[in-house]
Amino acid sequence: MRRGLRLESKTEVGRWAETLVEGFLRARAYNVIARNMRLGHLECDLIVSKGQETRLCEVRSAQAKHPNFQPELNRILGPAKRSRVLRSAQCLNHNYPGQLGAVDIAFVFTDRDRLWTRIDYFWNVDL
Repeated sequence: MRRGLRLESKTEVGRWAETLVEGFLRARAYNVIARNMRLGHLECDLIVSKGQETRLCEVRSAQAKHPNFQPELNRILGPAKRSRVLRSAQCLNHNYPGQLGAVDIAFVFTDRDRLWTRIDYFWNVDL
């Protein structure tokens, strides 16, 4: 997607952020196993692997006024969303025992017009 292209819908923004995080992980030699995998009413944004390691990555996006913006992470990933991510990880472990090694959270921050972007990636998040 071109820089400076304004995205209108929440779905477009989410897909754009997932694509950025997918590239971030591929650059670190991770392979994407699934994107937006449905587990009943739950969804896993990205499931990636590297060697024997498999990770679930929840991707969140937020608008910011400047690149050095320091967000209130609890507002972006509140208790309800944390609970859904945890249930997704548990469901994934139930359906594919022994596969999931970790849960990560990626925050994608950008300005309204997508002229700059920042990815904050948190490995091995304890939900």
